[in-house]
Amino acid sequence: TIMEGMRLMHRALDQTYGQTLFRRDIPDFLRGHPSYQAAEASLEAFFVLSGRLFFVTEPYVLEASEISQLVNFLGQCIRAERGQL
Repeated sequence: TIMEGMRLMHRALDQTYGQTLFRRDIPDFLRGHPSYQAAEASLEAFFVLSGRLFFVTEPYVLEASEISQLVNFLGQCIRAERGQL
């Protein structure tokens, strides 16, 4: 499900960061992982979207454009991990 995929993405980012990554930590994360610099806007958007999914009391239904953004962000993360961004 999308929720499980979001959890996996958070865990992967936590692993890369070396601790739990919160939105407020993004500047520090980017300093320590410069290969993610090009994905900064997508990383911010990911945290906004995950906040909606996990912390809003009303069920949140993703729009097609948001799913597309998540897929794009995943690709950016893969390239960043490979040093290709």
